[in-house]
Amino acid sequence: MSFLVWLLLSMIYPLTNMALYVLLLAGYISHLVLDSLNPQGVAWLWPVTRKKFRIPMFDTGGVGESLIVIPSLVVLLILVMVL
Repeated sequence: MSFLVWLLLSMIYPLTNMALYVLLLAGYISHLVLDSLNPQGVAWLWPVTRKKFRIPMFDTGGVGESLIVIPSLVVLLILVMVL
């Protein structure tokens, strides 16, 4: 779904602000990578295959997730203030 949003935004806003597209792509890819670290995994190649890829390192809502999410939000807030 977020890839479709990216495509729609690229049609509405021509490539005048490349930073927007880089940030959207980074968010899309990092979301897939981080979701692959929980036991549920992610179907990266859907609709080609429904096979889920996973490296079960963190449970959703667990301490490990907080150790990733909180620093990520701090970095995001800093980037938003700088841009």
